[in-house]
Amino acid sequence: MKSLSLIVLAAGASRRYGDDDKLLSPFRGEPLLSHVLRPLRQVSAHRHLAVVRPDASDVAELCRAAGFDTIENARADDGMAGSIATGIAAAADCDGAMIVLGDMPLIKRETISEVMNVWAEAPPNAIAAPTFNGRRGHPVIFSSGYFTELEKLDGDRGAGAVISKYNDALVAVPVDDPGICVDFDNAADFMTPGDDGN
Repeated sequence: MKSLSLIVLAAGASRRYGDDDKLLSPFRGEPLLSHVLRPLRQVSAHRHLAVVRPDASDVAELCRAAGFDTIENARADDGMAGSIATGIAAAADCDGAMIVLGDMPLIKRETISEVMNVWAEAPPNAIAAPTFNGRRGHPVIFSSGYFTELEKLDGDRGAGAVISKYNDALVAVPVDDPGICVDFDNAADFMTPGDDGN
């Protein structure tokens, strides 16, 4: 059986959101990040990891309370690539790593399980990602053969460049889940239909 680490990227600076920490801002009665952590915790994995900022003790505490091991990204201000590299380094002994963005709270647990199940049965070099109406979303699982390149990413770019380079290895997982394409960047995003933001 393949071993998998789940890596939540929770070290962003929330520059587009404002002065408050976006991940701790209330959404449907609890911090935004809680909606990301809960479905992940409900699935079995070799390791549950969260990459956090060194100065974000409240975020780290929330992650640990949810059962995640936290890893500080000393290069958090350098962008997402540093967080990916930090998480991947901690998952080096696994056959794969699922990269999860901390500001995507609408992804269903069933979607996470489906992507994991497809990757588990896929070839050893597979990259597995969900799609909704033909659009690729998150989270994405990278097999360990891509870890070295993921650790070499720089700036605020995600892992899209690695996916594009090895597109032939990409296994698309169609799901009925529009949440795979929805991230929260500003205050307006917290106001979903029927939600008062509190």
